Amino acid sequence: MVHAGAAAHAGYGDGCGQQQDGERKTMEYFIKNQPGRTIRKVGYNLNPTYSINSNEYRGALRVVQDRNYYDYHFMIQLNDGKWADKPGESASRLLGYLNPTTYDWGTYNSDVVYFAVSR
Repeated sequence: MVHAGAAAHAGYGDGCGQQQDGERKTMEYFIKNQPGRTIRKVGYNLNPTYSINSNEYRGALRVVQDRNYYDYHFMIQLNDGKWADKPGESASRLLGYLNPTTYDWGTYNSDVVYFAVSR
């Protein structure tokens, strides 16, 4: 578990190569910008009903990265089990009941990284 605002910790890049670097960068950004919260990686490409604590919510992350481009995208699961996201500068979207592992994320082509974040 990592407390937001803490330095980046090893363990967020258990993937390989560019995915590992993209995942690490994204988690560092999240930690820096979410003071007072904790985040823990749960795993890759899981069933989106993996167990979390009652004071946490589920999140999913994918990245796209090559030599000249890097971007990330998060989804969060709402209290009613539906998933939502916020693409770039656009308004947030309710995506409904879905499985982030099998959902088409467009250009985001890494494995889906699942995490739990404190409320």
